[in-house]
Amino acid sequence: MSVDKFEHLKDWKNWIGKRIVKHSGKPFKSGKKIGVPQLLVENPYSGKQGFKMNDESIVDCHQCILLGYVTRYSFIRLLSYPEACHVIEFVNKNELNYSNITVGGVSINAVEKDWDGIIEFLDRYAFRYELCDKHPTKVTTNIIQHLKDTDQI
Repeated sequence: MSVDKFEHLKDWKNWIGKRIVKHSGKPFKSGKKIGVPQLLVENPYSGKQGFKMNDESIVDCHQCILLGYVTRYSFIRLLSYPEACHVIEFVNKNELNYSNITVGGVSINAVEKDWDGIIEFLDRYAFRYELCDKHPTKVTTNIIQHLKDTDQI
């Protein structure tokens, strides 16, 4: 069963005219990282509610957050698949946060004030994890390179 965690958000129409950014930190089609939605429309590509932007592009509402919320983007590595799913479910309970599976771990973009709760959640379940600001594959590459440089492999 597919669950849309954003279905309960009915206030996207109130975001029209306000500054938004993408959870991912990626720019909008215009190339700018900050956008101002002009209209609330159905995205013809995804079938989800979307914002029509100044440049006529459409971005799904759930990919955005109102500017003004300080967020932090990090990765968690060393989790098992079931642990990763558990973490994602926990993080995504707050509609301002976004988490998903990525190669080698979990990516999280969360409101700064929620990070203590995320760390407490990880510790409460005694998950073995490593929090890093670089993508897990880059961390692994650096570890392997260090082992090669020190003749350990």
